Amino acid sequence: MKLKSMMIFVMLLMMGLSGCLDDDSEPEPDPNGDDDENVEPGFDIYNFEIDDHPEPVSSNNNDQLVLVTYNAGDDIQIPSQIQVELTVDGHSMEICQYSSQGDGSDVDGPMCYYSVPDDSEPILWKVGEQMTIGEVEMNYCESSCNLQVEIRDGESEALMGETLTGTAE
Repeated sequence: MKLKSMMIFVMLLMMGLSGCLDDDSEPEPDPNGDDDENVEPGFDIYNFEIDDHPEPVSSNNNDQLVLVTYNAGDDIQIPSQIQVELTVDGHSMEICQYSSQGDGSDVDGPMCYYSVPDDSEPILWKVGEQMTIGEVEMNYCESSCNLQVEIRDGESEALMGETLTGTAE
């Protein structure tokens, strides 16, 4: 009799837990393969690539140093949505200023500048486009130098993508 009572007790206990043990926290995959709605809102994946600018660096203080290609992500509104930071040969980091002229001539130096090839309003940096980073009234590189570039969110200052490492020659 005790065994029968124990079995009934276990069955009643199990019935009370039915539905509680199923893990519904994972969203079901979309049968069409479109899982965009499962991405957390506000979380975008960005990918950038750095290359030496085709013009060589010199002892002048207005060289164009590197090109940063935007490889993946949503359009970025310039300058409000990003902050561009430059570190040269491991020394102090500089926050670059946006140049609407594209050559730094509208930037008060000494500092670094960045520009993108878009003159629309609002200014958008789109996938496939290159950003130029250069110097204004400051000679960061007289000869070959190592650069680190960080593209950060303009509000939160969170790093967008990875820290880019390149050489200006």
